[in-house]
Amino acid sequence: MEAIKKKIHCLSWFYYYFAVDATLVFAADDDPFETATDKTNLLVEYLSGDFAIALCTLVIVIAGVLLMFNKLSMKWAISIGGGATIILVAGQAAQFLFGD
Repeated sequence: MEAIKKKIHCLSWFYYYFAVDATLVFAADDDPFETATDKTNLLVEYLSGDFAIALCTLVIVIAGVLLMFNKLSMKWAISIGGGATIILVAGQAAQFLFGD
């Protein structure tokens, strides 16, 4: 008897998640992914805009100052500068490829 109760319980959850919940999502008039799309657009704006340029410039300047005072090895300074450059180029390349 306990096994039947567990099966009914599992089937009821399955029905809720895959039938009722999907029906509510598809029956909605607006886009169910609107919030996620807004957040993604905001993130792309940050990564390809003035914020990314300022942040990468700051990181490169700090790495340069640390390199000047011999607190950072040349290998790490080149890696930091290269990584910051790749981040800037990646944001601009994605914006160019996918357009506005």
